[in-house]
Amino acid sequence: WNNKGGIHCYLKQYQEAISCYERALEIDHNSHYAWNDKGVAHSNLKQYQEAILCYERALEIDPKDHIAWYNKGNAHGYLKQYQEAISCFNRALEIEPNFHYAWTGKGVAHKDLKQYQEAILCYQQALALTDNKHWEAWGNWGGALLVLQGEDAALAKWDEALQFILPQEDAEGCGMLHQYKGKVYYRKGKKEYDSSKPFINPYPHWQAAYSCYLQAKQHLAKPHLPVQYLELLVDLAQVCHALAPRYPEMRKEAADVVTEGITCLERFLSELSSELDKRFWAQKFITFARLRVDTLLDEGDATAALLAAEHQKNLSLRWMQQNRYFTNPPTVTIEQMQQLLAPNRAIIHWHVSDQAITTFILTEALTPAKALTPAPLPQVWKLENWLKQWKSHYHDYRKGGGKEVPLSYSDNVGTE
Repeated sequence: WNNKGGIHCYLKQYQEAISCYERALEIDHNSHYAWNDKGVAHSNLKQYQEAILCYERALEIDPKDHIAWYNKGNAHGYLKQYQEAISCFNRALEIEPNFHYAWTGKGVAHKDLKQYQEAILCYQQALALTDNKHWEAWGNWGGALLVLQGEDAALAKWDEALQFILPQEDAEGCGMLHQYKGKVYYRKGKKEYDSSKPFINPYPHWQAAYSCYLQAKQHLAKPHLPVQYLELLVDLAQVCHALAPRYPEMRKEAADVVTEGITCLERFLSELSSELDKRFWAQKFITFARLRVDTLLDEGDATAALLAAEHQKNLSLRWMQQNRYFTNPPTVTIEQMQQLLAPNRAIIHWHVSDQAITTFILTEALTPAKALTPAPLPQVWKLENWLKQWKSHYHDYRKGGGKEVPLSYSDNVGTE
């Protein structure tokens, strides 16, 4: 049962894995392996408190299980309990000083505490133990330099890493490092685009990001890396959309990438039997459905784009309401929408994707639907930043640490 659970975990079928580990524990309640592996499955479902309880049970049985200490540290890190995470990584390293994953995990916790020099020392130790072959340490080292010294320092570190992380030895590591580079180039373009300089040109940065993502795609297009490949396609679609105003041929490439992403996601979901697993991954990659709306708008079909936006909205609402996976929620047709119209009544639908905020208008005089010119990218990014701030404020408010209710969007960024 434990081995079967491991196979389900490898296939990202975490709910099935948990069921297998529970069967294993019915047979041997003191199997620290099953408790640890069950914790890993919970952690992958972002159920970190449940994961910690599993790791603690494993450690009650075997206090010298350095992997359980390491996994517990990761779970504390995801919960932003960084000091607890460091304590767990230290316990793992007391038991197994050469456990390079624990050195990297400890570095990540120091980085999250803004203790960047301590983090870098941990990454260097992990690399010394692996002959510079641990790509996660290289990746996080570049992330620390991104904060300390800026984009160019991070890019240089990842270029150095790619001299050691070779595609024939570690395709995933090679692909991820190229993807990290692409993300930084995309970020540089965003900063240029949203600057107050009189002449802005983000496109060289976005072209560099596009090239990095194409290199990453060569390495991550592997059957055993479905999630990594889907994450890459999201990034690639975004940069293609960003390049499209200057290079119109990118509109078709963006559409092709979105179509490939939807196809890959559907194939991945079809391999899952748990409804909870399907919902988890479908929500994680909802970006493809949102970008599909932008693609339809680029093709000039505002009515199809509106219907796609309605479908995606209703799907998300149904997932939240019933806490399970659906593919065909109740939705409305354009004819049903038109029946609600009157001379003094219109339908307005706002759709937000990673690349645009689009306003759809449907009136008796505007059939089929009309889509207004999407808000420019800086407005999209302002909304993204506001949402992050709102969630943070609301989280503090719910915990009793916030003194005020979160600000409205207009209060925070304006309504221009």
